[in-house]
Amino acid sequence: MKRVLSYIENIQINRFLLPFSMLVLLFQIISIFMVLNRGFDFADEGYYILGYQANQEIFSANTYFWLIIRKFFSFIQLNISNLRIINFILISTSSLFYSVSLSKLLKTHNNITVVFKSKLIFSTLLIATLNSYSYFPNSLSYYNLTVFLMQIYFGFLFLHNAHDSSSIKLIKYSYLLFAGIALGVLFFIKITTSLILIALTICYLLLSKFRTAKAYSTSQIGCLLFGVILSFLFYFIFIQDVSAYYNGMLKAVVFYSNANSGHTLDVQFAYIIKFLAQISGIFGVSLVFLMIREITSRNIFINKRF
Repeated sequence: MKRVLSYIENIQINRFLLPFSMLVLLFQIISIFMVLNRGFDFADEGYYILGYQANQEIFSANTYFWLIIRKFFSFIQLNISNLRIINFILISTSSLFYSVSLSKLLKTHNNITVVFKSKLIFSTLLIATLNSYSYFPNSLSYYNLTVFLMQIYFGFLFLHNAHDSSSIKLIKYSYLLFAGIALGVLFFIKITTSLILIALTICYLLLSKFRTAKAYSTSQIGCLLFGVILSFLFYFIFIQDVSAYYNGMLKAVVFYSNANSGHTLDVQFAYIIKFLAQISGIFGVSLVFLMIREITSRNIFINKRF
């Protein structure tokens, strides 16, 4: 693996990739701002805009993203243009945070930031994220907020793993606390994604007891769940009371149980299976890379006869 990285460094691949990715990103941003105040999707985007307006009631929903946005952005008018600008700012900020955190993780454990510099990671990630403008509504939606919170969550998880065991535990705990807060907010935006990520994170922290103390692993899980609880408390105190949330979710379950809705439990279960399959695919590819790294680092096939 070191030879491959050395080869990439020698040909100075970043001199080509970084300017090219920045050029593509600049073209993408200019295109987005040129059409920022043009076009409107009366189906999905109209549904999102309706929720942001005062004195409007949506019959049934399993997400309350508009209540959260109305709370945090009450100081500005939530019209079409402003919602599209907020969407762009949030996605750009989370992509930057994700890139910096990932670069720090790679530098700490693999020392390969020579190839994967933070600027290159940021530009590539933001290009991929902004591609949602080509098929999703441009206004701020629960899809965009899900991406934003997942990048924040993974960013804090990367920072948590970027510190070795000799680091101050308070710092590592704070990263897990903020990751839990992100997952807690995500619960009220995309409940299925939030529950899956919470379960996977707990499994990861439980497995980490093989390389750390069991009590330390348990305290990490407690810190993560404490962050989730803090998000719950903030939501139910300042945004929506528990009874209103429960009644709204009950209506949503009744509506989505209707076969004509296209959102039955069978369909949602199929989405979960598809998401888990994608996660498994990522783990499989990662495992292959780890095996290649192990083989090349130990020179297993050198001076061997078969």
